[in-house]
Amino acid sequence: LWGVINNASWAPFGEVEWVPFKVYKQATDVNLLSVIRITQIFLPLLRKTKGRFINVVSIQGRVASPFKSPYCIVKAGVEAFSECLSLEMRKWGVDVVLVEPGNYTSWSGCTDEELYGQARQMWNEMSEEAKARLW
Repeated sequence: LWGVINNASWAPFGEVEWVPFKVYKQATDVNLLSVIRITQIFLPLLRKTKGRFINVVSIQGRVASPFKSPYCIVKAGVEAFSECLSLEMRKWGVDVVLVEPGNYTSWSGCTDEELYGQARQMWNEMSEEAKARLW
């Protein structure tokens, strides 16, 4: 095995107060913990071949953005994990490469309708008390 590409990406959007905790947990599971788990599984094989990990992250891991905290947080985590992994793997000759594509929503096919749908679902799940504070 010469390489592993980690490209997990699920991008929920919404204001912090709108986003249920379960959405943060799912974003963490999909975007960060899956990268760590796949890396742990394939690391022994890549160490033998002096291969490489390619982790696709996002510029959103370095640049905070309103309505995108679940995504920004986990992509920052993948950035930090990748940098730590790179330092640890240097002695084994295993490369760790970060790829940071730009504007996710324009090339992903994610439509305004889908984004509004996410927002609507989060609003509907919010308590009446929280809605009253915001509205």
